[in-house]
Amino acid sequence: MSSDPAGLTVEKCLDDALDWKHAGVGSNGKCFFANELANPSQHAPTSDCNLPCPGDPKEVCGGVSRVMVYQDTIWDITTISELQAALFSFNSTIVALQAAVVDLQRTAQQSSSSTLSATTSTIANEQGRE
Repeated sequence: MSSDPAGLTVEKCLDDALDWKHAGVGSNGKCFFANELANPSQHAPTSDCNLPCPGDPKEVCGGVSRVMVYQDTIWDITTISELQAALFSFNSTIVALQAAVVDLQRTAQQSSSSTLSATTSTIANEQGRE
């Protein structure tokens, strides 16, 4: 539960609920958090939540014996095939990055060898002129 009942707003409650799937705001100034709803099949009509939030009277924070519940969509479960596709895409990106790093290292080595050869050749030519 939130610690500032007089200043409760929907935003404050949701900010406090970052690690939770559900956040509920009540007109009594309380913010509730849960990962599972006690009775998910017993939803009251949204119109039952008609009382203002203590911290912002323009917002609705529940009703008489009601709590306005919000669900964080980041918790939505993806299907196995969606997860597999995401992992395949991620792995493909990693493989492409690894190949790019190898190419970059090879180019850097070749460039370093060319510079070394050119420098050695220049030094040898200068020594031959002496």
